[in-house]
Amino acid sequence: MNLFSKLNQIKDLRSQAKNLEKSLVAESSTSSTDGLSLTLNGKSQITDLEIGDSWLVVGQGKRLAREIMKLHDQANDKIQKKLAEKAKDMDIFKNFTANLK
Repeated sequence: MNLFSKLNQIKDLRSQAKNLEKSLVAESSTSSTDGLSLTLNGKSQITDLEIGDSWLVVGQGKRLAREIMKLHDQANDKIQKKLAEKAKDMDIFKNFTANLK
């Protein structure tokens, strides 16, 4: 395989990676518990956070922070699984690595 062909493969891989990145924002995952709800997009950015009135009590700050962190971790785990499936479906690395040999 010549250098020009490998450069084209790299260009194609970059294009596929950009498409994957664009699709990341479209994915979302929500986790909720006891009056709290947190939504992440595929880039792990919080796009929505709802806090019920029961959490807005003096002395609940540390517990609230812990629960938000737990929800973030749960939503992040869900989104990572979705994204792994999406990347697997796109199969962006298969052709590239096969031709590097």
